[in-house]
Amino acid sequence: MDSCCNSAPTPAMPSPQALSDQARLFKVLTDASRLWLLHRLLEGEVCVCDLLSELPLSQATLSHHLRVLSEADLVSSRKSGRWNFYQATARGRALVGTVLSCCS
Repeated sequence: MDSCCNSAPTPAMPSPQALSDQARLFKVLTDASRLWLLHRLLEGEVCVCDLLSELPLSQATLSHHLRVLSEADLVSSRKSGRWNFYQATARGRALVGTVLSCCS
């Protein structure tokens, strides 16, 4: 039986694991503070002390958001002295460049 439309074939359905990974990534991005952090870190490496002064968040809350972004491989960090410096990863830059830019 022919379909009612003569459209191009649909791509193969992603695996359950791929869908689960995508759902986790979308969950990471559902928080406005995390989206702000990701956009801010596109500008380059930023000290956590500067992020604390720019956002009305406690240190514990900021650390939580940065950890979630880091676990999703959207940001990376390096330690210098007693401070941590964060920046967007290639995956984070690509995500903002492709997915989030279509929504603005």
